[in-house]
Amino acid sequence: TKSIVAGDAPVRVGDRVESEKESSAVVNFEGGNKLHVHPDSAVEIKEFANPKSPEARKALLNLLKGRVRNQVVQKYKANKTSYYKVTTRGAVAGVRGTDFLVSY
Repeated sequence: TKSIVAGDAPVRVGDRVESEKESSAVVNFEGGNKLHVHPDSAVEIKEFANPKSPEARKALLNLLKGRVRNQVVQKYKANKTSYYKVTTRGAVAGVRGTDFLVSY
């Protein structure tokens, strides 16, 4: 089911965050990372785990359309047990800690 959110609302694994043509959203993840969803965009939260140990942190986002900016302040090991990835239909971007934009 779709819900219109005008303020703070929890986002869980499996949720899709969509913005209309003249709207946007910011998802504040536990640990300090931020996901900026630009206008006319959609992203799905596929996986998220934020343990205290950097060796086990996980974030997997699937960009369905549009553009997202990722502000990654946590450190990731970029291995099978620790990663921050954004996927699109044709690419996968993985980072350890940075600020980057993905559009599809």
